[in-house]
Formats: sequence, structure tokens, C-alpha cells
Amino acid sequence: MIKLEIAGISLGEVQPGAYSLLVHKPKDRAHAIPILIGTPEAQAIELVLEKLAVSRPLTHDLFVTFMKEVGAVLKQVEIYKHVAGIFYSYIVFVQDEKTFRLDARTSDAVALAVRAKAPIFMEESIFEALSSRPMTHENIKMYMPKEHRSMHGKRDIKKNTDNLENLSLEELQEQL
Repeated sequence: MIKLEIAGISLGEVQPGAYSLLVHKPKDRAHAIPILIGTPEAQAIELVLEKLAVSRPLTHDLFVTFMKEVGAVLKQVEIYKHVAGIFYSYIVFVQDEKTFRLDARTSDAVALAVRAKAPIFMEESIFEALSSRPMTHENIKMYMPKEHRSMHGKRDIKKNTDNLENLSLEELQEQL
């Protein structure tokens, strides 16, 4: 496993409503990997990265508080698999010298890791396979779940503004 750092979060261009969480090896920003995440998770991560305060605890804050109360420590996050555009992760906890591994969505695992100041790791084979491709608009599609790729491939949206009333909300968002 290799340790990762977060390069930042940006609005995804490939999938409406998705954000790209960019991760890279320490001191090697040239080989970043985008991990597509939803808006709530992007906001939860960005709040911590930008050191912004909220008036009430968010779900991830509540979980970190719970860990402290029961004496558990978030040791690390492990991104262990990538299949059909989906990353799979474990959250590794230690409590009373016992280690627990919980399966979690990668976006939630990262949101917890940034709050607990825990390291994020990825299987080296996954990182090497995905970071070897240049980060072009077309290649980012491989990071998307299969169902989203197929939706984009089947759609033939006309860029004619006369037809806007016939487009769905999702298609209008894509046009923007």
C-alpha cells in the first residue's frame, strides 16, 4: 500500500453533480487520480481542508466524536479495490489494542480520515494502473461507475437552444 495525499476537490466535468477528489503520492502531483464523490461528501471534506467551522456537527463529525467517546482511534483508510469505476475502502480502527476493519464508501472514509488526521492508503497496483493514464476528459470516464458511463454514451443531446423545453433537468444541467 502507498500513502496518498489530497490534492483538492473540483467540480466534476464528466458527471453532473459529482465532484472529483484528487489524490496523489506525496511529492508527486503529476500522477493524480480523480475519485468521483457526491456533493455532501465533497462539502464535508472541503470544510476540513479549508478549515471552515460549522455551527452544528455534521455526520462525519458525529462519528469522530463517537470514536473518541468509546476510545477508538481511526488508524487509517485503505483503498483496496477498483472495479467498474468504483473504489472500495476499509476504515481501520484500533480500540483497546484490537483492530477493526469496516467496509465504507471511499468518500465517507476520506471525510472521516481528514477529520481524524488519519493517513489514506491505496493498493499500489491500483494507483499505478490508474495514474499511468493522462488525466484527459475521455480518460476520466474510466473512474466513473459503469451505469453513469452508459448513460452518457447513449445520449445524443442537441446543442440547439430551441429544444430546451424538451430536455430533462439532468440534460439541462449537462448543457450548462
